[in-house]
Amino acid sequence: MKRNSGFTLVEVLIALVIVTVSLSALVTADQQNSNSIGYFRDKSLANLVISNLSVEKRVGLKPNMGYQSGEYKMGERVWYWKTNTKKTIDKNIIKTDLSLYESISKRDAKQSIAALVLYLER
Repeated sequence: MKRNSGFTLVEVLIALVIVTVSLSALVTADQQNSNSIGYFRDKSLANLVISNLSVEKRVGLKPNMGYQSGEYKMGERVWYWKTNTKKTIDKNIIKTDLSLYESISKRDAKQSIAALVLYLER
């Protein structure tokens, strides 16, 4: 009896299933990596924006008590910020909570990408 030296159909199908599962795992990992890169780019830029805003608050005019909001342009996009300035126990120091948002809808939903607490001299 002569023996063939090829693969059987079952062996080929099993090999194709293994290759398919491996490739789908690689594609999923690549997609997650791309999403992470975008998130960290936005997070880094947001930290720069909130740092700039904190400097402006420190060297600017005396902040008003209560809530304030506005826009800040950086990185070819518009960022939205909100502050809440309150009195502290020390009458010479005020507390300002500074939050940064990617869009107006996220600002309304209070989903900040960066936040900072400042203690400023009156």
